[in-house]
Amino acid sequence: MSRITLPIVRNTTSTLGPRTGASAYARAVRRFDISTDTFVGRQGQVFKKGTADGEESEVPADSIQNDLEYVVQVKIGTPGVTLNLFDKSDTRNISYGDGSSASGNVYTDAVTVGDVTIPNQAVELAENLSSSFQQDGGSDGLLGLAWPALNTVTPKAQATPVQNMIEQGIIDLPLFTANLDKGDSNGFYTFGVIDAAKAGVNEVDIKYTAVDNSQGFWMFPSTKAIINGQSIDLFGNTAIADTGTTLALVSDSVVAAIYAAIPGAKLDHLQGGYVYPADATLPDVEFAVGDATFKVNPADFSLGDAGNGMLFGGIQSRGGNPFDILGDGEQSPE
Repeated sequence: MSRITLPIVRNTTSTLGPRTGASAYARAVRRFDISTDTFVGRQGQVFKKGTADGEESEVPADSIQNDLEYVVQVKIGTPGVTLNLFDKSDTRNISYGDGSSASGNVYTDAVTVGDVTIPNQAVELAENLSSSFQQDGGSDGLLGLAWPALNTVTPKAQATPVQNMIEQGIIDLPLFTANLDKGDSNGFYTFGVIDAAKAGVNEVDIKYTAVDNSQGFWMFPSTKAIINGQSIDLFGNTAIADTGTTLALVSDSVVAAIYAAIPGAKLDHLQGGYVYPADATLPDVEFAVGDATFKVNPADFSLGDAGNGMLFGGIQSRGGNPFDILGDGEQSPE
């Protein structure tokens, strides 16, 4: 059995251009088909990228569009053809709420991540692509990391790569991890191992919570938010960890309380979300994951320039969505 560690670095050859907060928010809103009165903006593109090498070895991964995409290099076939696949964080059938889509036939072949080969892995060959997929640079496809409930291959659903790694005993432990530091720093993915030393934490300090996978997401209880030490109880609230989303989407009451704690912050309907002064002192913001709470890293609070000395906030309204969405910024806590 094997272990895989995938470090993340910035891609300096991206053709997607600089990210904007409005485009990232637009992408999330359309992807999850969220109804919100605050959203105005254009569609953005959010992907994920990483690369792998063999057992406990490392190969750099590329971060495209300022942390909006991480790609993993995967070989398909014998001999293998290396493709850059982005982690969409789900395995739903190639038709998304943001309007992107693809269709085609499903085949089985050997899929290799580093030195780990998954035999008889289902591979969906995209024979028809929407223009948004064709225009996005830096990736050749997607690698789903969510639960099988989101897989809509017909007439018979197929196992995902991670599911096959686990069920076939290919990796040491039945898990994968995502440590999403920013830019050129030390973020990484692992499959089959928890690399606590590389993450800079003691393994005894790692917190665990039960996951509800009935909807296909990595969903868990998130019944509290803390802003500058003041707790907001969120009875019955749930959240998902989603590496395919750049920002955090939370309830209107929580997002309003966060920006009320920032002097000069406001809801800007023209920008499509909350903005705040670039020189503002940011509040301490924590979200519950099960019984534990994790503080948002101030470096991840902004999603870029909003003009006139303002920044677009990385935490926005979830609108009518029934659960919070904790994206990349909230998965690299302080």
